[in-house]
Amino acid sequence: MADKPIWIGNDHGGYELKKHILKYLEEKGIPYRDVGSHSTGIVRYPY
Repeated sequence: MADKPIWIGNDHGGYELKKHILKYLEEKGIPYRDVGSHSTGIVRYPY
């Protein structure tokens, strides 16, 4: 099971917390896939 990555994603409001989580995963050698968002910028999608 250790070979399967954790998939982690967020919206703009969770970006800063996600950075801390990714650092922890890297320190522990836990594989992950970061699926965004990659900034604190707000994106409004059209309806």
